[in-house]
Amino acid sequence: MSTHISDVLGIPRMSHSDIDFVNVKLSPDTKLFLDPCLIAQGQDEWSRKADQTINSYFDRFYSLYRNNAPEPVKLSLFWHAHEINATHLGYGNGNNGKAKTPLGMLKTFSGIPALMRQGIPLAKVTDLPLFISDFAEDCLSDMLTNILFKNLMDFTLEKCEQYGVATSDAPRGWFFWNAESGSWEEYVGPCLLHNGKLVLLVPKNVVRNRYYFNAENFFRRVILTRMQQESSWVDSNGKIQMFSKKDLLKKTKGNSTTLDCVSNLTEVEPSYLREYHAKLPEFYEDRGMSDEDLDRIVYG
Repeated sequence: MSTHISDVLGIPRMSHSDIDFVNVKLSPDTKLFLDPCLIAQGQDEWSRKADQTINSYFDRFYSLYRNNAPEPVKLSLFWHAHEINATHLGYGNGNNGKAKTPLGMLKTFSGIPALMRQGIPLAKVTDLPLFISDFAEDCLSDMLTNILFKNLMDFTLEKCEQYGVATSDAPRGWFFWNAESGSWEEYVGPCLLHNGKLVLLVPKNVVRNRYYFNAENFFRRVILTRMQQESSWVDSNGKIQMFSKKDLLKKTKGNSTTLDCVSNLTEVEPSYLREYHAKLPEFYEDRGMSDEDLDRIVYG
């Protein structure tokens, strides 16, 4: 029988309607991911602080790239942004042998300077999956877990206190992004251990099984919609007509990948991305996981 977080806390397994954390299995990992949009939309204090931490990190991230910082300085951003298994979320199986290295992360983002030279107004954490190849849920969720390590630890310790679970001194070597100093800092303090391994609990309202923000969503919800509106006409009966998105897609995309098409079109019209920034909160309304969905994914 699989071990869940509730077993570590010494409480019965129950529906997610009765708890405020994701009751993940400890092995294999549960295919859920930290979602920065859900964090940004959260109304609770934890989400507010976590959003500040994310914004601090990515303000620094884009500033370094925008100002052509030397490679070693950029590399310092990724010293502690690696695969992390403490939340037991993602596609991993508990064996982190393929964890990304700082150099691997630097390579992943090597195309950002070119995108910036094209005039694409990159500014948000949510921009990365729109323009960076093979950078989606698993990579970004791991990155966010490192950045938010202290925020997640605070939530974990709150649950330990709530359920009367003993904590231990955290092993050395765990880091988090300090929003006040704008740098990585080693965590020193109590933690939750299970079989000698550190465990982090995750609030249930900030996870999804897939990101809603991606190149395809950006292309269809903003770029093609704008194209429809801008190419519309009034027919002889005074009715507004417009091309279907299917026709515009075929004409615009051709044999290009969605990623290439989005990059090329946004270079010509940077306001596409600014519009997406403005509309994404609206697109994300009611996009969180229901308790029933979480029960199905975790217990199913």
